[in-house]
Amino acid sequence: MSTAPNRVPFTSIMIVWGALMASQVGIIAFLLFVMPPATDGSGNEALQGTLDIAAAVYILMSLPLSVAVFRKLIRKAENTPDMAGKLSEFSKATILKGAILEGGTMLGIVSWWLSGSDWLLGFVAAVLLLMLLQFPTRRQAAAQLGISEEKIP
Repeated sequence: MSTAPNRVPFTSIMIVWGALMASQVGIIAFLLFVMPPATDGSGNEALQGTLDIAAAVYILMSLPLSVAVFRKLIRKAENTPDMAGKLSEFSKATILKGAILEGGTMLGIVSWWLSGSDWLLGFVAAVLLLMLLQFPTRRQAAAQLGISEEKIP
């Protein structure tokens, strides 16, 4: 029988977060190499205003929304008595935070591809960098849940 702690539950959170980030990078790479947007100024001019602004606003709104949802679920996790419940709530909070951020960047990617407005990629890159900096770790989870790092499987 193995004496090593079971690290699968937390590892799955890290895999999901990484997949959320990788899907965005993969779509950008696919669009750049297979179906590049118009770079000669022939992008859809009707979309360049409205869709670009809507995407930028959604990306900017997704930042505080993701934090608010995360904090609300973490407060719920802090009040959960058992470790499995705490980790379940932390997992839910982390995945929802990442999904909200990913939704904004996906809209930004699609808007960039349709309108050819390269400045939208700056917003997308900023959110991807933020997601990279917030990559879930056991230390981060322990600090946010108010428990010792050793208790996290």
